[in-house]
Amino acid sequence: MKKILTAALLTFAPTASAAALWGGVDVNTNSLGAHAGFALLPVPFIGTLGLEGGVERPWPAPGTPDTTDFSVAATLRDLNLPLTRTDAFVSAGVLLRESRVTPFAEAGLRFPVLLNAGLRVAARADTDGRLRAGAGLELRF
Repeated sequence: MKKILTAALLTFAPTASAAALWGGVDVNTNSLGAHAGFALLPVPFIGTLGLEGGVERPWPAPGTPDTTDFSVAATLRDLNLPLTRTDAFVSAGVLLRESRVTPFAEAGLRFPVLLNAGLRVAARADTDGRLRAGAGLELRF
């Protein structure tokens, strides 16, 4: 019984590589972006609660204002997917776009590539009805 309990805890426990700091760049369906964050609190057997900020520059399109978007979000990350080396994350925050504050939700996956580097894929939806999906490189420490 002790071996079964130990195996279950190791399978579903968060990864040992939970991040204290992270940052990365993304290419999205409608923008180029960068993000950075830090851990606030480890959540036992789940992941890490953190704060993340970002900046995005929309792709130029005819008739679209050329602006820079800023975001800040609370994020629950380093959610270990059992029996894989993949981590999931979910975020909720606000986006400052053209002097307007818009709430958003984001979710995604992070796949380790080499040492502290990983591939990040994510999707975001905001209350203005905008959807965004993208991929990028993330470093975490």
